[in-house]
Amino acid sequence: MNLANSGPKPTIYLEIAKNLADRLLSAFTSSPTPILYSDVLLKNSSAHPASNLLSSTSEVSTLQLEFNYLSAIFGDPKYKTEGMKVFAHFKTLPKVEGLVPIYIRIALTSAVTSFCF
Repeated sequence: MNLANSGPKPTIYLEIAKNLADRLLSAFTSSPTPILYSDVLLKNSSAHPASNLLSSTSEVSTLQLEFNYLSAIFGDPKYKTEGMKVFAHFKTLPKVEGLVPIYIRIALTSAVTSFCF
C-alpha cells in the first residue's frame, strides 16, 4: 500500500490554513494598537487581550511572519498588511542590546508600552 497517496489532497491544507487565518485575523483587527490580541475564540472569531494585557513578543512575531507568508501563498495582501503593522511597531520599541522586550503591554488606547526586558 502506498501511504503517500492515501491522505487528503494538498489543497485541503490550504483551505484549512485560509479558514484559520481568516478567523485569526481578528486578533490583529480587534486591537486598537499594532500589537495583536493574544486570545481568539475560533468559534466566532472574537479576539481579546489576555487578562494582564500582555502579549508575548515571540507569539506576536511568529504570527506576523506566518501572515506574511499566507499573503504570498494566497495572493491576498490583507494578511501581510496586518502583519507588517506589527513589524513596523517592533522597530519603534526601546531595545536593550538590540533586543525588544519579552512581553509587550497592550494599552486600551492606541499607546503601547514595553514591559519586562
